[in-house]
Order: sequence, then C-alpha cells, then structure tokens
Amino acid sequence: MLRDEDTFLVAATAGRFDPEARRRAFELLARRGLDFNWGRVLDMAARHKVLCMLAEEVKRGGLCDLEERHLPLIPPAHARLLRTLYEANQLRTAGFVDELERLVRVLADASVPVLTRKGIYLGRTLYGDAAVRQSSDIDLLILPQYAEAATQALHATGYVQGQFRDGQYIPFSRKYVLTLAVSIPNLPAFTRELNRPFHDSIVIDVTRGIFDYRSGYSFPIETMFERATTWTLGGTFASVACPADFLIDLCAHFFKEAKSLLLITEGTDLTLSKCADVAWFARSVLDRGQWPDFVDRVAQAQIGVPMAFALAVACSAYPSAVPPSRLAEVGSVPETVLHGYGESEGQPAMWEAIDPLVRLFDTNRRSDMSGTSRFPTA
Repeated sequence: MLRDEDTFLVAATAGRFDPEARRRAFELLARRGLDFNWGRVLDMAARHKVLCMLAEEVKRGGLCDLEERHLPLIPPAHARLLRTLYEANQLRTAGFVDELERLVRVLADASVPVLTRKGIYLGRTLYGDAAVRQSSDIDLLILPQYAEAATQALHATGYVQGQFRDGQYIPFSRKYVLTLAVSIPNLPAFTRELNRPFHDSIVIDVTRGIFDYRSGYSFPIETMFERATTWTLGGTFASVACPADFLIDLCAHFFKEAKSLLLITEGTDLTLSKCADVAWFARSVLDRGQWPDFVDRVAQAQIGVPMAFALAVACSAYPSAVPPSRLAEVGSVPETVLHGYGESEGQPAMWEAIDPLVRLFDTNRRSDMSGTSRFPTA
C-alpha cells in the first residue's frame, strides 16, 4: 500500500494531463487536512525529480488556496520553497537551452547529423514548460560513423572527457573507458565548465545506440535519422526523432536504467519523472494517431519486451495515460522481466513480486538488491 503522501504526489504530477487526477489530489489533501505530512512529499519529490513539476501544480492547481480553519493546507514556507526551486530551475534550464542551441550549430558545422533526446525537448513540447522538467545533462544521438568527428568538434569547443572536482579536471580512467566501450554505445561523457547560475559545469551524453550491447536487443537508429523531424530551438532548428521513434528511445532508456545495478545502488533506477515522461509521451503518440507506427516498429525490431516493461511500470503510476487494450498491442511482460534486474551485467536477480508502483516508492529497495555493480568508477 502507498502512503497518502505518495498517492498525492502521483496524482498531483498527473494534474497537468489528467483533471480527474488533480481532483483526487485535492480531495486527498482536504481529507487529511493539517495532518498531511509535507515533509514526506518534499522528500519523495526530490528523490523522484519532480519538485519543479509539483511546484507548478501547486501554483496552477490552486493548492495554496485550500484551507482548513483558515490555515493553508500547504504550509506557506513549503510553497515558497517549491516556487524558489522552480525559479532556480528556470535559470538552470535556460543554460541547457543556450548550450544545446550552440552544440547543434557546432555539430552541424562539423557535418555531424545529430538528434536531440529527452530533456529539453520533452520539457518544451510535452510539458509545455522546459523548467517543469529537471534535467541533469544534455542527451544527443549520433550515427556510429560520426563518433570521431563529433568528439573532435566537442573538444574544439571546450569540452573534455572527464570530470571536474573542486575545480580540477580529472580524466576518465583507462579501465572506465574500456569498460564503457564494450558495455554501452555511449561515448565517455563530455564536460565543460560553464560558470553560470546553477551551472558550475555542463555534461553532454552522446550515444550511438539506444540499447546496451549485452541487453539482447537492438534498434536500427539509421531509420530514426531517416524519419527525423525538426523543432525550433531558440534561433535555430534542431532534429529530433519522430514521435513513434522517440517513444521507442524513451522506453529503451527506461528499461536500461530500471535494470542497472549501479543505478539501483544510487537510488535512481526508478523515478516518477521517468514514469511521467514515458506514460504521457505515449499518450501523446496515441493522441496523434501514431500508435500503430510505434507498435509496428516494435514488432519489426522484436523489442516488445523492453517496450512493454517500460510502459507497464510507467502506467502503473499513471494508468489513465494509455488504455490497457492499447498497451496489450505492444506485448506482455514476463514476470521474470517485470521483477528482474541485473541481466545485462551478468548478475540476474529478482525483486519480490509486488506492485511496481509500491517498489517505486520503496526507498530501501537497494538494501534488498542481490549482486554488486562491477562497472568501474570514472
């Protein structure tokens, strides 16, 4: 069973897309009154990277106007904290947008085709406000044959492949780079000092594929470039995968991270923000009439299991996003997949067979994890 505070957080973060969920959030808050544990809500919102989404819903949904005995049901100090965090993320997001626009131009000048992924695009187009979604880096997809050209172009514009710690640049270890090369299609992350508000440095994650090499799944990213469309990014146009392909990419990313021993250890394997991205973007694909394209491409690539897994877990949080009958068109999820993890790292294990939404809010699940990530530190 979920606590009322967790149920409220799920409903509140769905309010932008589902008025009925907003109504449930209001009713729950009114029922609990001043006994409501806002400390729990803020803690869970931080862990699940939905603080800014919650902040905007508090403002848009009028939660500050609910009162009991002439006292606001959300303490004014908490409301101010959420608003401050949202405004800070506006500045942080502006830095991401500016840098992404610059990178698109840099890579175009180097004749490197690139697709923008996740973050800023989702904030702008799905949520209607880039600052609602919290991003930690900029994600780009390139074709494998352009890896060297992209690396040279990013190095020439001030990026290094390593980390900044206390102002010092530390290159990635050779062991880390070699492990990365045989495990996942990502290039070693690119980092540049930025010295902007809320941006000491900025990280660029460039990948040449959407599945880990050991996952047993693959998808022809060349076709994603062939079907790509464009969107306006400041004063330029950027390329992005068409909606059906974008959803495939989102689900593949969700599947990869949910199974990762390293991310389970860090407590970032499952988050409400990832569920919102997958569930509500899937809804947008359905609303645009492009769901059949998604289902067909999933079937052709034989990736039904990871797609169905991501959608099943995401829609356990947001069941109104996609009807069960449409989810069934993607495929079923074996119990070993729904509750399994660690497969791509050679340490397959199973969680207790519980509702994925309950697991999502279990902050102690890492203590129940079997195995240890062998991925070396950077």
